[in-house]
Amino acid sequence: MTLARLRPPLLVTGLTLALLLAGPSWLLWRTPRSHASGLERLAASAALLQSFRSGDLATPPPLWSQRLGPGLAQQLWLRPSLLWWQFWGGHGDGAEFLVLPAGAFGGVKPLPLPPKALQVDDLVVVAADPLNRQWLQDQLRLKFAPPQGQQRHCLNQLKSSEAVYWGGPTLGAVLGPLTPLFLPFQQGCFVLAGEGKALTWQGQASSLGPSPAGPGGRSAPLIEPTAFQGADALLLLQGGRLAPLVDGLLASRLVSEPLQKSYGLGPAQLGLLRQAPFELRLRSQAQGPYQASLELQLALGANASDWRALLAGLRKSLLAQGLEEKEASAQWQRQGMGDPFSASTWQRGNGTVVGGWRWLNRPPGRSQGASGQTQPRMLLVFLGPEPKLDQAGSTSLLTLDPVHRGTAGMLGLWAQPQALHRLGLLPQGIPPLLKRSRSLQIWARALDGDGWSSGHGPSQLTGRLELP
Repeated sequence: MTLARLRPPLLVTGLTLALLLAGPSWLLWRTPRSHASGLERLAASAALLQSFRSGDLATPPPLWSQRLGPGLAQQLWLRPSLLWWQFWGGHGDGAEFLVLPAGAFGGVKPLPLPPKALQVDDLVVVAADPLNRQWLQDQLRLKFAPPQGQQRHCLNQLKSSEAVYWGGPTLGAVLGPLTPLFLPFQQGCFVLAGEGKALTWQGQASSLGPSPAGPGGRSAPLIEPTAFQGADALLLLQGGRLAPLVDGLLASRLVSEPLQKSYGLGPAQLGLLRQAPFELRLRSQAQGPYQASLELQLALGANASDWRALLAGLRKSLLAQGLEEKEASAQWQRQGMGDPFSASTWQRGNGTVVGGWRWLNRPPGRSQGASGQTQPRMLLVFLGPEPKLDQAGSTSLLTLDPVHRGTAGMLGLWAQPQALHRLGLLPQGIPPLLKRSRSLQIWARALDGDGWSSGHGPSQLTGRLELP
């Protein structure tokens, strides 16, 4: 057989193979598989974005019935298991958007889109009302930068697992006046897991700046619930340095200038405060003029003379403002071992106590360390009624332990959101589930090794939320 006779069959075979390959490729190009690419556009407008997997419950969650109506919600819920999302837009009304894959409405018998729905690429977003739908439409018309680094990593988590993402300037609308306290954690994500009636998570966060693309470092331990005793404790925050908590506030001249002018707290004094290991506790008050009292306990280290100078300047400023100094109880004075700055209580002319401080040379129950040396001095500053001596002794001060004393990049939080909400002490935009939760624990560890001093350093976060 000659070569000329082989050419036509080879040509036909080649054309056939090309068509077999090109046909499916063209169909895939025309109808690509959904990868929730619309999430990238939604994330630019979202203060909080959460993913869920359907199929675990027999009936759809309340949000589905509210946004879709009972009939359509049940029809969609009975379809094969799918990943769906909800997000808060950060515009202040707290109404969630329901987000579903557009493919869920297709099939042999396509289902109608709800009147308040909006298609965003391969997703369908259902708003609570026409006003929220219009807000989202306006946001989607704005240009947005493609996700990079940590944001891209977080969006990939949302597309494949149950996770939570937060970020962008819109987060300030949710946190309100608390925003400056969360500057090191302005964007980030968690991967979620369930443990009975509790929700646990692990992830990363950073400020709004360049950050690594994915997780790193070893896991940080969860805060032990037994470390926080006392039914009157609404919130407890501990750290190896006060700076991450106050730097956002001190960056504002509206805060820093009054502190220097009215209280004598200039750059030198604020620098002293920023570097101190601390424990901040919010206690409920069953009676009296205050709903809650605030206590800040600081480890002074070896520079006690600098703290004496700070308190002397503060005392002078408070007297100039017309407050009266009241002598503390003998019990507190004994704790100070005769130091002239050991205890001070300040009150208004009508006798209402507004705050004060207590100098603790030897913390109650902690007279000596493991090496036999006296533990470092501590300063207890309080706003509201005078604390009881046994209350000061009940604080755990984990970060002041010798093991953690040099760990500047550590923060631990324990709170009772439900109790805080009842007292009106939570921002209005906080998601309803968090408001109803009994307890919240978060442990943060800076991964850059310098305790968030770089401004944009990533943090590893672990936590636990006790559900209602």
